[in-house]
Amino acid sequence: MSGPLFSASWYRVAQLTPRLRSHARIHRHRYRGATWYVLQDLSTERFHRFSPAAYLIIGLMDGRRTVQELWEAATARLEDDAPTQDEVIQLLSQLHAADVLQCDVPPDAAELLERRQRQSRRAWQSRLLSPFAWRFPLFDPEPFLRLFLPVVRPLVGWVGALLWLAAVGPAVVLAAVHWPELARDVTDRLLAPQNL
Repeated sequence: MSGPLFSASWYRVAQLTPRLRSHARIHRHRYRGATWYVLQDLSTERFHRFSPAAYLIIGLMDGRRTVQELWEAATARLEDDAPTQDEVIQLLSQLHAADVLQCDVPPDAAELLERRQRQSRRAWQSRLLSPFAWRFPLFDPEPFLRLFLPVVRPLVGWVGALLWLAAVGPAVVLAAVHWPELARDVTDRLLAPQNL
């Protein structure tokens, strides 16, 4: 428990009767000797990690108990390790933001639409800004290879090897001839500020 036990905003959530949506699954994992609970959202394939105290509260969410009853049960069972009211509010906010929480309050359609648009914008920006996230469609190269096979066939084999040797051989000879100039002060050039 960290911070004050009670929250000034508790009255807003105390009478809610939350439960997890049917597309949420919880799995128990051990990370570096500590037990954590991972909530898997089957509809979006996102994962959220929770502590055992948070799992206790999530496990008690059945749609009949109020948040006040959930918190009282958690404090009775966990005593000094029980989450504060602010931590319970934060947990409910995280579950709501992940779209895995269902309450007796009707959902705000405008807020849901805005959140979905914000998530898709963020996903689009991350895909655009990260070249490793770019996706290119795969295609069958067979027609392309069949078309250019008559052009490429002579280059694969002895003729191609001789052409490659004619291009690379002089470069290797020139590198061997100028090796002292190439190898001199190599560490100074590698560690020069303009090369870092």
